[in-house]
Amino acid sequence: MSSAGSAGRADNDEGVGHYKQGHWDVAADWFQKAVKADANLAEAHYNLGLTMDKMGKHEDATTHFKKAAELAPDKPAIKDSPILKKHIGA
Repeated sequence: MSSAGSAGRADNDEGVGHYKQGHWDVAADWFQKAVKADANLAEAHYNLGLTMDKMGKHEDATTHFKKAAELAPDKPAIKDSPILKKHIGA
């Protein structure tokens, strides 16, 4: 039996694979599943923000980037991301 956190991570990892292939809509679905499974998974919010940005959904991207920054103040890969900073004005 897996915890919600591990389910979120598995969904996030699946989304990353689709993101790397440029399948934004499929990746977004996986990242949304990850966020639903674990609302505190900063990486899933960050990845969903990246995907929404690619899809031109900038308000949604900003929402998820803000959540990722809030959840991961000690993760440089997230908090120092130029695209995240562009969206949240950090």
